[in-house]
Amino acid sequence: PRPNHYCPIFFTFSLTRTHTHQCQCAHTYQQCQKNKNKKNGGGRPVTTYLPNGKKDYSYRSTWKHKFSRARNKAQRGGLSKDQMMRQYGRFPKGKEWWGPERDFAEWKEKWITENPPP
Repeated sequence: PRPNHYCPIFFTFSLTRTHTHQCQCAHTYQQCQKNKNKKNGGGRPVTTYLPNGKKDYSYRSTWKHKFSRARNKAQRGGLSKDQMMRQYGRFPKGKEWWGPERDFAEWKEKWITENPPP
């Protein structure tokens, strides 16, 4: 068995049971979850639901989310995904910056002065 192996198959039975699958490794379900979260930087946030059963999208109104979306658009030079694909044919790589500002730091300083955090 490989110690830092991510298990793609999830089971709903007891968390302490051991399981084997196509990769022939044996480990507990908790170990799989721990390794999965370590690989993905902590895992995906849990989806929250409202009492009526619909998804809760209130996170979209937070300053942090607006900052993230604005950064993504600014990195693409203010273009939507469709416009960007037509003009460049790809997404920006890594720290590549297509916006009018010199780099992310310059854009961030400007954006935060225009949109101060609460």
